[in-house]
Amino acid sequence: MDKADSKRKLYPVYKVALFGIFAKRMNDKTTLENVQRNLLKWQDESGGWVTDRRNDLDPDGVANIETTALSIMALLP
Repeated sequence: MDKADSKRKLYPVYKVALFGIFAKRMNDKTTLENVQRNLLKWQDESGGWVTDRRNDLDPDGVANIETTALSIMALLP
């Protein structure tokens, strides 16, 4: 969580997805596997990904196309 997010007390899922995309590009398999495992756990029953997670990692927000697209990109081989 960065300073901007700590004020909101939310973890943006898109940042986790971006971190996964970065790990993939850097060939950091351990980080990528951790990110992918979390993204798969966090997928909403609607099929998309909810924008944020609270401190207890429960979803907060709604599934949207931007977060879903980045999550899919992090999950693709």
